[in-house]
Amino acid sequence: MKIYLISPMDIRYSFRATERYIYEYAKYLHEHGKDVEILITERKIEGASAKNKDAAKRYAKIKQRHIKCKELVLPFKWHIFIYKDLPSDGVIYFPYSIYDYLYQILFKPKGQKYIIGSHSMHLKFGRMIEKHSLLESLLNSLVNLVLWLRKSEMRNIYIHAINTAQVEYIQRNFKLIKKENIFYIPNMIDVKRYTLSKNRSKKLRVLHIGGTEKDVDTVFDVIKLLKEDRSINDFEFYFIGKLNKSIDPEFAKMPNLHFLGEVSEKSKLKVLSRMDAIIVPAYEAFPMTMLEGLASGLYVLTSKKNAAWRDFKKLGVKFFVAEHGYPRIY
Repeated sequence: MKIYLISPMDIRYSFRATERYIYEYAKYLHEHGKDVEILITERKIEGASAKNKDAAKRYAKIKQRHIKCKELVLPFKWHIFIYKDLPSDGVIYFPYSIYDYLYQILFKPKGQKYIIGSHSMHLKFGRMIEKHSLLESLLNSLVNLVLWLRKSEMRNIYIHAINTAQVEYIQRNFKLIKKENIFYIPNMIDVKRYTLSKNRSKKLRVLHIGGTEKDVDTVFDVIKLLKEDRSINDFEFYFIGKLNKSIDPEFAKMPNLHFLGEVSEKSKLKVLSRMDAIIVPAYEAFPMTMLEGLASGLYVLTSKKNAAWRDFKKLGVKFFVAEHGYPRIY
């Protein structure tokens, strides 16, 4: 049976982890003899150019085509995706989470198999919506209503969880989803592409990837604390990713802070190979940056905001977990 994986954006224009997850899954399936195709959402990317050419080259052998999608933006940054004219001759894999595909579930063709990923299902200390238990309860009630309306089709709806906390949450809150229809596969990278750290600097080099969207302000607060302690000159900080606001003049003039912006995959691998540590402070489901840091031999610093921290612990990985992610703890 053919497998269709939906990518929210063309990899040529995207440096986000979501697209890289989808393309890596597709590459893995293709290399293992599966008939797989990537369906790319037609999104307008204002002022963007195809900078990610090396990544596009990496996935050139996989069949790809564009599809139309309507995106509804609701309060609390909740998005509903509506796809039309989806292929009916195979399994369709949707990224993000079950909350984003209620329309697709409600109007799912009979017998069509769906796999719904949980890439964006960020569990905040065991809850979907931190400090909003009533809103979370209402949202889950809506999901359960849609599932009940399509209960005859539940055997054809599968959930791909990328950490054990998601598995537990889905089993606890959505009883109509059968246990055997929930499968746990963490995110993946090709470790052969990464080089063990080669830092020959006398200063400790720390990397942050993802820019503003990945809680870069926490790293800036850490830098302020190091400056107060008069130990900042023992460090060099490198930043990869887009910053949505101008850099504070206090940081812009510091010679040991390096803002690299969005870089190609090839350049990123080179930067990783020269670091000592990587800091991952944002809410994450199963961060690819942690895998990249570990594959590069770096020391990883994260917090319990990262829902996969237990999964890494179970694997015996040695890394630092800040209880609540406060800058002082880092």
